[in-house]
Amino acid sequence: MSLMIKPCHPVVLMLAGVLVGLGSCNGDKESVRGDGMTFESFIYNGKAQDADLDSIRMELEDYSGLWDIKSEGVLPLSAGKHDVTALRDTLMRLASVQNVDDKIQACLPPTLSATTEATDSVNAESLLINRVSVNLMTPQLLVMQVFNYSYSEGAAHGNYSTTYINYDMESGKILTLPDIFVAGYERMLLPKVVKQLIERGDLIVEEEEIMIPQNFRVTEDGIEFVYSLYSVAPYSSGEPRVLLYSGDLEDVLTPLGKTVMELPYE
Repeated sequence: MSLMIKPCHPVVLMLAGVLVGLGSCNGDKESVRGDGMTFESFIYNGKAQDADLDSIRMELEDYSGLWDIKSEGVLPLSAGKHDVTALRDTLMRLASVQNVDDKIQACLPPTLSATTEATDSVNAESLLINRVSVNLMTPQLLVMQVFNYSYSEGAAHGNYSTTYINYDMESGKILTLPDIFVAGYERMLLPKVVKQLIERGDLIVEEEEIMIPQNFRVTEDGIEFVYSLYSVAPYSSGEPRVLLYSGDLEDVLTPLGKTVMELPYE
């Protein structure tokens, strides 16, 4: 069965109730394999400016202060018999968008504000991107990915994060690590995780400071833990990821965990 993507509505970019501009839907439809899941697509491209632009220009005269704002992706509308409100709200919060009067609206952080300047002919030097996508879908599981990126004019580099939401199609629940692993899983998994991180050779923290991150995704091969920028390694290492294979996790998985991982259990 094909998973349906509903055409998006125009998107309004807001900050604390201030209208920034109208975005337009590109009208494209996507098709993803799934069972009884429908999505709504959304897209926005617009501009904003630094809220404290005058103060910044006192120190940086040539600072433009303009930002390109790009928000796009898909949000769940239905999942069979389950209410997807919690899943949808979580994704919208992570992607900095909201639903107002049945329209998806992107929200700026408090450091940015609406701009009244004519910006069509001006290139923005700063960038904000929020993107929501389907990472994995099986009859049992939906894994959603939220990617956030920001680059501020004049900075050495941008910053980004990738967050995963694992949704159990059977129970209609967003899964946490205690749902998948038995009690005490940290003690059993941490040595495996630390070993992989040490083998990379670029740790910026002591071994005893390393914890199991709450950000993870179920993959076709196992479970991948994702560390944020700078949390255990330098920026050049990106978001360090540690994959533990399904076959090495059987003794640590709950019955639900085994079902999600498509492993047999008694």
